[in-house]
Amino acid sequence: MLMKNYTNKPILYSTRQIWKLWVLYFGSFMALLILISTKWLEDSLPENLYMILMLCAFLLAIGSIIFPCVAIKCPKCQTRWFWYAVSKKSESEGIRWLFSQTKCPVCKSDFN
Repeated sequence: MLMKNYTNKPILYSTRQIWKLWVLYFGSFMALLILISTKWLEDSLPENLYMILMLCAFLLAIGSIIFPCVAIKCPKCQTRWFWYAVSKKSESEGIRWLFSQTKCPVCKSDFN
């Protein structure tokens, strides 16, 4: 039977910050859902309600993207890991790179 090595968890799990990434996923999904349903019901909605719902979807999407960029950070040196991953790494490796890290890429603190 194969045993998983739980001593080297990714930093998002070992620092209990994975929920902050789920805010991005859930918020983006909800924004998309609001956007699609608002667009689908466009003819039956009053114009001011339509504009409010579209604005809410936009703000939710933007907030869902900004939140992990600001909130996912090293408890020791305060480096914003998610922002570091999306700004310093290539598109194809950014999030994958973040999940492969077992210690802070800047201060090298180990949280396992």
